[in-house]
Amino acid sequence: MSSKLSSLLVQDGVVSVKRMEEAFQRQVIFGGSLDTILLEMNVVDEGVLQRFLYASTGVPAADLTGVDYQRAQEQTKLFPQKLAEKYLIAPVDMSDGALRVLVTDPPDRSRLDELGFMLGATIIPFIVPEFRLYQALELVYGVKMPLRYAGLVKRLGDPPVPDETAGAGEAGEAVADAPTPVADDTPPDETVLDDPAP
Repeated sequence: MSSKLSSLLVQDGVVSVKRMEEAFQRQVIFGGSLDTILLEMNVVDEGVLQRFLYASTGVPAADLTGVDYQRAQEQTKLFPQKLAEKYLIAPVDMSDGALRVLVTDPPDRSRLDELGFMLGATIIPFIVPEFRLYQALELVYGVKMPLRYAGLVKRLGDPPVPDETAGAGEAGEAVADAPTPVADDTPPDETVLDDPAP
């Protein structure tokens, strides 16, 4: 995903080549996904990033504003923490025989189908930035998120509502409108990361 995501962000003028090179250098040093690095650097807005995550993966962006995490905790009987950690996905809703999950990378569809068969449910993935997945794992399972992601949650606050260009929606329909570029003149965040990604 990093390669396609970075290409789209640079191609559309959202992130300059220089800033993207800096992001890759930071990724080598600190680890984590490219979306985490870009958010830590204040290079891209989370809402804009959601549109590009969708564009680079084809997986609809999750609308986290309406997620009922207490209800999601009820899914832990069907989808225990062990499975969430193994597949690095977080369940957020089960209805009509479909389990909606948050993912950070484009999921291996055959692997999700296999998992769905084991659980007796259709798995429907929604893409989120890496730190939002760890936030959901903490809210659903009580798994303490690494400080790195907790810092982003604190700084960025509540998740934005994805717009139609992020493929969000009840059915996850894709809308092919081009994302709107944002200025790339924000200075980098000079925060030192104490807790690199696991």
